[in-house]
Amino acid sequence: MYGSASVLAPGIALAVVPAIGGFRAPYLTAIVVAAASFLVLVVAPSAPRTARRAGERIGAGFFRDGRLYRFGAIHAMSFGFSVVVGNWVVTLLEHHGQSKSAAAAAGSLTLLLGFFTRIAGGPLLRRADAARWVAGSLVLGGAAAVALATPLPLAGLVAAAAVLGLAAGVPFAMAFTGAATARPDAPGAAVGFANALASLVIVVGTPLVGLTFSLPGDGRIGFVAIGVLAGLAALATPRESRGMLSFGVTVLPDPPWTRWLELIQLAEKHGFEHAWTYDSHVLWQESIPTLAVAARETSKIKLGHFVTNPATRDPTVLASSYATLNDLSDGRMVMGVGRGDSAVRYIGRQPMKVAEFEQALAMIKDFMNGREVNWNDKDIQLKWVREELPEIPMWVAGYGPKALGVAGRVGDGVIIQLADPEIITWIMDTARRAAEEAGRDPAQLKCIVGAPSHVTDDLADARDQVRWFPAMVSNHVMDLIERYGTDGSTVPTALTDFVKARKFYDYNDHSRVGAAHGEFVTDEICDRFCVIGNTEQIKTKLKALEDVGVDQFNIYLMTHGQEETLKTYGDEIIPEFAGVAA
Repeated sequence: MYGSASVLAPGIALAVVPAIGGFRAPYLTAIVVAAASFLVLVVAPSAPRTARRAGERIGAGFFRDGRLYRFGAIHAMSFGFSVVVGNWVVTLLEHHGQSKSAAAAAGSLTLLLGFFTRIAGGPLLRRADAARWVAGSLVLGGAAAVALATPLPLAGLVAAAAVLGLAAGVPFAMAFTGAATARPDAPGAAVGFANALASLVIVVGTPLVGLTFSLPGDGRIGFVAIGVLAGLAALATPRESRGMLSFGVTVLPDPPWTRWLELIQLAEKHGFEHAWTYDSHVLWQESIPTLAVAARETSKIKLGHFVTNPATRDPTVLASSYATLNDLSDGRMVMGVGRGDSAVRYIGRQPMKVAEFEQALAMIKDFMNGREVNWNDKDIQLKWVREELPEIPMWVAGYGPKALGVAGRVGDGVIIQLADPEIITWIMDTARRAAEEAGRDPAQLKCIVGAPSHVTDDLADARDQVRWFPAMVSNHVMDLIERYGTDGSTVPTALTDFVKARKFYDYNDHSRVGAAHGEFVTDEICDRFCVIGNTEQIKTKLKALEDVGVDQFNIYLMTHGQEETLKTYGDEIIPEFAGVAA
């Protein structure tokens, strides 16, 4: 609405001021528009309060991010050029024989109609082909600017002005949403950057186009130049409509292993890009052999643990296992790794200390990708790693500031085991600050969210099937409370408050539907931490995750109706978000 009003007001002025005449006309118009805006502000319902974000921090990588210049160019060559055209179109049409009132009426359309298409541009982003629409609008707007410079009859000029106005509004939502999504560490600054480029075009372009009125063609050269540059801006549109939320699935390594493999293969068939499994060698079957089987029995889907740990597995063995699996799968392995939960607690040990964890991950990341490392005062290398294979990325799980610091300094991404946008935002801000302090580009840190999802109209049943999940998360939260307390000064209360009613946890029912230790979990927490409901409710939740910068949503496939969940996602959800044919 703000963006639309910014073109509606000058569009009205462009039509009205010449008709009123006199030096008072612009001021009177501005007063009327300001009064109307104030009235809307007074009567409009107040927006719901949202969680306060941590302060944005702009590092050197911000200004080197080519995506910001692409989205800035889209905004500059649509909104920026439409303002430049609006500044001169009345003069151009008057100089070429149109009356002042006709020129003003036609010229106002170059801004006025953008009010409608700016609003329409938001829903357009849900389409998989949104980038094509935006590119087409830039080309169409450029052609309309060229048409305004030709000796068309009045009806043709009015049509050209209308087309330019409509086309100029379409890219607005993509430019701002794309910039903000590209820099989730500083979305406000990213939007401001796009706006600054458009403002620069207006400030520089307006006098330059004015100068062309002293050249042959009496201003036409300037409008042709605008049209050509706007058309070229279509090349800046991304190939996809957005970062493309990808989808994964986590399947427990329960016996029989053939059932586990069947679900992984079904996920691949339905368009899931990642297949994960647990690494808890006593509660379930040993998962390295099952991943090896999956590497040979699938062809496209990426594979890994959600999550493994370097505590129960020697770090060098874990790295070598992944390098071997990467060879078997022709480069399809992804490592999810944490300090250890069920795998270590069930055998009477505690999660790995953070300092040791970071040291182990730094070694594993290089070692499994074939680089020489120094470990236990000895230089070692997996010399058999195939150089032509893609590197194995490392995504680090964590909730607290220290573990998230490790993710930011060492990891390629952060694994977050809950689907609450407020908490996700805090977690990613924390990890990205650590990345920037370590001299890394925080924008390159990916965000993967894992949570149960059950597609149904029966919310009560869905909640009962997922109560085990927040209870599982509470194990990690209890560790955070022991270290940081519950006052919200270090860890947000949105993450800690829900465990107050917790009584116990039984690892024998770890990740099991109906586990008694999940009885304390409220319906509200089920809705916040999980992705449940009918298809439209799930799409709405996933869009909220996408809006805060989530790169992958991973389903914990432990609820009933596993095949139905995979099929519904493949048929109705993945195509809309990922733009692929399941």
